Amino acid sequence: PRATKTTLFAARELSDKEKKEQYWQGEWVCADCGYIYDRKIFGGRYFEEQTYGFKCPQCSGPRRRYAKKIGDTVGVTLDGGDGPILFWSGLGFL
Repeated sequence: PRATKTTLFAARELSDKEKKEQYWQGEWVCADCGYIYDRKIFGGRYFEEQTYGFKCPQCSGPRRRYAKKIGDTVGVTLDGGDGPILFWSGLGFL
């Protein structure tokens, strides 16, 4: 039988082990109100599994307003921040 697009591109369900390896194990924090996402409240669902339309239960902020919490800092990356971008953008104007 011929495979259809649906069967070729169907997303398979990740195992619990794969979820632990691929999903953020730290806290997700709403940047608007500081609410910390708690998997237990949402039936064990990882934040990454929340679908479009998810809202913060405290302030109704959209999903995109959540950031990863690393230590006491929220939304920080270890890639050097905006400094290199601003530097090379400014250099481009010369």
